Amino acid sequence: MSKGRLEVICGPMASSKSEELIWRLRRAQIAKQRVVAFRAIISERNRKGHISSRGTGNFDAIDVLSVGDIIAAGREAQVIGIDEIQFFDDVKEELFEAVNRLMTYCCRVIISGLDMDFLGKPFDITAYLMAMADHVEKRTAICTRCGQEAVLTQRLISGEPAPFDSPRKLSGSVPNVIYEPRCRGCHMVPK
Repeated sequence: MSKGRLEVICGPMASSKSEELIWRLRRAQIAKQRVVAFRAIISERNRKGHISSRGTGNFDAIDVLSVGDIIAAGREAQVIGIDEIQFFDDVKEELFEAVNRLMTYCCRVIISGLDMDFLGKPFDITAYLMAMADHVEKRTAICTRCGQEAVLTQRLISGEPAPFDSPRKLSGSVPNVIYEPRCRGCHMVPK
């Protein structure tokens, strides 16, 4: 009897995490596997009902408000994709349980999302899932300031680095807030 599997794709903004997730889900469809994808409803980057990437387009997804939605819809799937995992940080205990339950149903669970916030601190949900994963792919991007390899995400508010005491999670649709991949040398967090 085959067992479930957990794969985590993580890294900073613009490191093609969602693109890699979409690619793996499409390959599973080509293999005629039952695939279901999810995204947190808080995610503003994607249009409703889709996981989007800058490179490979869209993949149909179920917008979820709770972890229970994932278990209910994912029970019959062979492959489950979850994008923007950092938005589930507040319900991490529930999500850990859900992922374990899905793997007992012999599901291949593929998760993508940021590994660290704009301060360079790990998201608990991503760190825990990386620890329990069968396979982890840590991706990098290109620093928008110097062109070196970027492993961090810079939050800019009206063109300036976000202050240390900014809320940890902000939607990408907040006015005057943008995110950029940065190397360690160019990443700034005013104290």
